[in-house]
Amino acid sequence: MAVVDFSVIQGEPLNFKNLYEKDYEIPYDIEAGLVFKIKHLFDQSHNTTDIEEATKMLQNIAFEILSLDKKQEITKKEISKFSIKTCSIIITETMKHITKIEQNPNSDTLHS
Repeated sequence: MAVVDFSVIQGEPLNFKNLYEKDYEIPYDIEAGLVFKIKHLFDQSHNTTDIEEATKMLQNIAFEILSLDKKQEITKKEISKFSIKTCSIIITETMKHITKIEQNPNSDTLHS
């Protein structure tokens, strides 16, 4: 008898717990277009010397990421309260999550 373990194929979501008293769950499946958008925005944020502009850019990236949690509605106003450090952690952990997906031979998520 053959057994197909979908947990190997599907992978684990990325969870941000107790982030300003809220929990966020980022699904394992992230569309390639969004990954490229996040990477592009992140690269752009490194090209500015204006701290206010950089903060807004990082907050926009954090918004894009946290908006993947379809269980709740996230607003830009809510994200505007996040510090640069908080946004950087969200982005860094998401990039690690994406790298993990890219390296999983059972995942076709980022290849479509």
